[in-house]
Amino acid sequence: MNMNSFPLRIASGNAFCNRVTERNKLKKLISTGQHLWLQAHRRHGKTSLILQALNDLKAENQHVLFQRVDLAFTTDRSSALKKLCQTASKLIIETMSTAKNINETNKLSIIGQRLQDVFTRYAPSFSLDRGQPSMTFGKEASLDMMGETLKKLNELGKEHNIRIVFMIDEFQQLSKVDNKSFDIEGEIRHHLELSSNVTYVFCGSERNLMQQAMADQKRPLYKHTYRFEIERISKDCYLDHIKPIWEKQYNNTFDMTVFEYAMKVTQRHPYYVNYIFSELWLSDTHPTLDDANDAWRKIVDEELNENKNMILNLKSNEKKALKAIAIKPTKQITSNEFIQLSGIPTGSAKKTINQLVDKDLIYLNDGKYHVVNPALGALAQE
Repeated sequence: MNMNSFPLRIASGNAFCNRVTERNKLKKLISTGQHLWLQAHRRHGKTSLILQALNDLKAENQHVLFQRVDLAFTTDRSSALKKLCQTASKLIIETMSTAKNINETNKLSIIGQRLQDVFTRYAPSFSLDRGQPSMTFGKEASLDMMGETLKKLNELGKEHNIRIVFMIDEFQQLSKVDNKSFDIEGEIRHHLELSSNVTYVFCGSERNLMQQAMADQKRPLYKHTYRFEIERISKDCYLDHIKPIWEKQYNNTFDMTVFEYAMKVTQRHPYYVNYIFSELWLSDTHPTLDDANDAWRKIVDEELNENKNMILNLKSNEKKALKAIAIKPTKQITSNEFIQLSGIPTGSAKKTINQLVDKDLIYLNDGKYHVVNPALGALAQE
């Protein structure tokens, strides 16, 4: 069975492209218990990078456990607490299950006996889920329950000398359900400060809200994490990754014109690089420049269908600015060149740019504003 060389979700093993520097840095940070704020735009490979760094650690015989909770679909405080408690309880069970002094034949019984008294007021129950022990609570999730699970998790990690990584994705959602009290963030900070064996990793796709959560002096996690920015992969790294895959797939000399075209239209956005090459790899013969153009056209058309409502809801000045930046990334948003290209009144330029940044549609890189999503940028130019 052939491996998917260009996955659109988690990339691992030979499908993972380079990022050697980032992986080595992450390994050191995780191993030393440094809590992380992983900052990247959507679909830039945050989870893939963390998982690859953890696999690297395991290859070096370092014992690391990992669980990720995604808060994207939390609609209220109760559902957020429930997800956090569930993930912590999974890690608790996993930590105990991997401990050397737990007998395989009666693992569930031993774990149940040890945890029953600890969590008795939350009515815990223990069962086997696909052959592995699991714990659920009969009581509704609460701030106290979350605190108790996080406390016990670190105690067990310390007892068994296991490094645990707890990744909270779309962390900015807490600010939307926490009624501006930020007590969930405060409780997490309390355990983060006391943690010896749990490394907390925070990430989210809404950069402005993540910035507020992590860099606002009034918020609990201010200056409690190491900011780790994930940039786009360089063209040279992509070349080193894709060329041997191409030559093995087609037993053919690498077509540099197809590669250069893909780099140009995708702007090295990780998701869209994988997307265009996954389309090209469907060809039985080596892909041509025409094939690459057709693949990109398909991707852009799909983008229109997926984001039509968002595009229609943009204000007139936002559409004009987005189009101008897609045509020519700009440094001076109040310059005559940008004002003429966009058609936006000078007095509205700064406000419009800030709105697009808040919506994560444009970003500042090397002193210039660029469109985050290259397929959306292509649509804006039409």
